[in-house]
Amino acid sequence: MKHKVMKMAVLIIGLFVIGANQAVARPGINFYIHNIDFAPVTITFESGGCMYGNIPNGEIWENAPQGNVHLVLHRDQGSACDGEGGHFQLTFSPKIGIKAVEAFIFSNDGALWVTPIANHYPGNLVFNSDGSYTYTTVAREQLIASKPQGSWDKLCAGNCNEQYSEQITNETGTETTVSEETKSAISVALEAGIEFEGVGSAKTTVTASLEKSIGKSMSNRVMRSESKTKVKNVVYTPEQMSTFNIHAVWQWIAKTKLSNGQSYILRTEEITCTPDGIEPSYLPGSKEHIGACTGKNAAATEKPQDATPKPTTVETPKPTATISNRTDAEYLNLWAESNRLGLPKAVGAFQLTASQSRCPSGCEESNGHTFLFMNFYMPSVQKENITIEQIENSLKPALLPGFCSSEAPKRNIMIGVLVQDMNKNQIGNFWVYGRECPDGN
Repeated sequence: MKHKVMKMAVLIIGLFVIGANQAVARPGINFYIHNIDFAPVTITFESGGCMYGNIPNGEIWENAPQGNVHLVLHRDQGSACDGEGGHFQLTFSPKIGIKAVEAFIFSNDGALWVTPIANHYPGNLVFNSDGSYTYTTVAREQLIASKPQGSWDKLCAGNCNEQYSEQITNETGTETTVSEETKSAISVALEAGIEFEGVGSAKTTVTASLEKSIGKSMSNRVMRSESKTKVKNVVYTPEQMSTFNIHAVWQWIAKTKLSNGQSYILRTEEITCTPDGIEPSYLPGSKEHIGACTGKNAAATEKPQDATPKPTTVETPKPTATISNRTDAEYLNLWAESNRLGLPKAVGAFQLTASQSRCPSGCEESNGHTFLFMNFYMPSVQKENITIEQIENSLKPALLPGFCSSEAPKRNIMIGVLVQDMNKNQIGNFWVYGRECPDGN
């Protein structure tokens, strides 16, 4: 009998301990976080102690505009929390200036209040008639960007050996990084299309469509955080510029001003060439742009008979004795490797993105033919607006000089070219043969 009484005493004590911590706890406090900002607000929860429930420490919510996050707060009733309220912190993003954190404390009787801390997030806590609480985020002023103005910015003239990159730069401030809010405002403006004064008042439907297409492409790159890319090089010797009838090389840019007074310039990877120093009056991806840096403008000039310069962005092994003693596979491997240095490379309106040796045996990829594979893409052209024949007529003249002056034709090695559009959709392919060289190799 005594043994049974002791067991029951243990059971009663156990129930009392459980009840002291949770069973007799008062109803939780309904706590709502309401977002009145124009953009989603990310909220991170950090427990400070003396509270329990199913809210994991470090929990993150994304609160949509006009949305609510609902929390139920329970104070821990254990003796360790006697005289201490439940407390926690919330971190908000985007922050307001340097202010991102708000601290809270709550009691057994359903009271909740903000704990004063330095540089706290400036939201607003109110008590509702039903006994719940609502904390409201800050309504920021939405940034609006003006319609971007597109233009061609001169990179070099006469002799070109310049670096350029795709990036967003603040022209009026000192910021070194571009905020997501700024990128979003610029992206929205670009999505609506750019304005290009070069076309004058005689704007056609095709031109207007191209302006919108270019703006959308730039917008996509901005939102994919491609606002800063690796530096590229454009190199033309004076001899090459004379041969291709090129005087100046230009980079496509766009400028916009935000509602907060900050001005930004967006530089792209698009370049073009002109036979004079006058800014081009056409848009990227137009028929005038395609081939402008690869000899298209040279038709009206008489070229020297011996002027066959290699495009500096597409390397070909020089016919030295050392290379001559190599097998076709070794020769192709060396060629492909030299082309891959510094990718991507600008070849006029095209970007070389891949180079690979292919042959029956010993090359980087096995193939029944012996050739160098080269992959190009056109950053601002959609496949619907161009044919592979037009591309071949523009790109092949840039490839032939280096190809024909190498050992490739004598070895019956070809170049296989694949071209993709701005969305990396395949436009088509073509071949460069030795029989196309001036001496008919």
